[in-house]
Amino acid sequence: MGETWKSRRKACGAIVAAGAVSFAAACGGDEDAQEDTQQDEPAAEQGGTDDTSPEPAHTEEQAAVVAVVQEFYLAIDEGDGDRACGLLVDTMQSFYAEQAADCPAAIEDIHDNLGDKRMSIIRLDAEDVVVTDGEATLSAEDIAETNDTDRDSVDGFEFVREDGDWLISYVS
Repeated sequence: MGETWKSRRKACGAIVAAGAVSFAAACGGDEDAQEDTQQDEPAAEQGGTDDTSPEPAHTEEQAAVVAVVQEFYLAIDEGDGDRACGLLVDTMQSFYAEQAADCPAAIEDIHDNLGDKRMSIIRLDAEDVVVTDGEATLSAEDIAETNDTDRDSVDGFEFVREDGDWLISYVS
């Protein structure tokens, strides 16, 4: 597990940074586009509910997981490494710390590499979150489909529940 896991984690960091830049560039995501997207279309799609069903098409758990990703994206957009790293499990924080002086510095580097592009323009559909026994996943394939882009331009996420909060445990 040692060397393979370490290699996988290093590749993961490159994918996060490259995927972020790639998606934002493909979408032409700048601050104006972010504002338009947030006004016209909520970042977390609520799913199709009709007038006959007042219940949302997703659970509170699914919505909570989406909120973590949205917060992570916003923290990257704002260059707030402390906030972004606070949404990661310890092993992911350590992984990012290997990319720079520490985890917050690595997030700030991602922010700097994005330039005017914004991660928070990426739409997420809570219905795509799979929650089982204190763990959750949001696949890159589902995120790509929601955003009408290719899988290589977005990242997928895995989560664990720690002390009642959802944290990102893996980015693929």
